[in-house]
Amino acid sequence: DGKKGCILISDYRGLNQVLELEVKGIAKAKRISAVVLDNERDNLPVDVDVHGNYITLVKSAPESAAFLISVEW
Repeated sequence: DGKKGCILISDYRGLNQVLELEVKGIAKAKRISAVVLDNERDNLPVDVDVHGNYITLVKSAPESAAFLISVEW
């Protein structure tokens, strides 16, 4: 319907604990949420920091993780 969407982010063996993504138009989103899958957490909610067209996600450690971000416009 153009009002909802998802973004799947995978960071395989990433060394950075903080991930920053540029997503054009994300600043206009009404609601953003995310869940994470890593060696400690299985589909648990995590904080999403949005500043302008950038999203910042924080991993629990510098290792593999996947995030599913849900967006509503």
